[in-house]
Amino acid sequence: MPLHLGPPDIENLVKRDDIDLGASLALEHGGATVGFALLARRAAKGRIAMMGIDPSLRGRGGGRLLAERAIEVLRARRVMRIVLEVLDGNDAAASLYRSLGFRSARALVGWTRQHAPPRLTERRAGAHLAPIDLIACAHALAVHGDDDLPWQLQRITSSDGTQRAFTLRGVAWAWLQTPSAQSATLRGLLVDRRWRGRGVARELLAELDGLLPGRRWDVPPLIPVGGAADLALSAAQFVPTVTQSEMELVVR
Repeated sequence: MPLHLGPPDIENLVKRDDIDLGASLALEHGGATVGFALLARRAAKGRIAMMGIDPSLRGRGGGRLLAERAIEVLRARRVMRIVLEVLDGNDAAASLYRSLGFRSARALVGWTRQHAPPRLTERRAGAHLAPIDLIACAHALAVHGDDDLPWQLQRITSSDGTQRAFTLRGVAWAWLQTPSAQSATLRGLLVDRRWRGRGVARELLAELDGLLPGRRWDVPPLIPVGGAADLALSAAQFVPTVTQSEMELVVR
């Protein structure tokens, strides 16, 4: 499926997702680069972060060649599992990966909300939303984050200074792209395990609405279906937008 990224987008992707440019692949044809695969590794887990083929050469085996080679490269780096994501509707890619042994592990959903309902913008008495630096937020993620978070949510990095982080009473955290006057992108939401199931995530979302009123909120398609964040966003009247399948391959 078409995806348009400029050099700054690629640079941020490389830093954020631990892309290993030395392991990543380029496919050449007739002296020109016609395809690529960006690969990443963390300990014994690998990821095909992005793969693309020149539209004029699709359906001629280039995608399969790249995917097979990517698996070989990651296997040589002794990973035990390889993950990737496929947007719903990209049936050709999903079929290719299934033929190589990948299976669908879970669905990941993106969310949006055009504006907050009036009752959600009212600040609760006693609530304390405070800005914190990304290092402190990353520490909270390391301590309280689930072990099976999607790859892009496992770490917090912002080398270009485009993210801000907040905490609610030291028991919940949110990090987001620097908002414009019209919109904000919620990159992640985390609640201390001991405080889950008490409505804290929804309270944090309401506090963010109070801090940044009138914005459209967008959440990338990285929220596992049925998880705590999924339920909190639904309760806060966000609506699902894009869905993708996280697929994985056990390397033998």
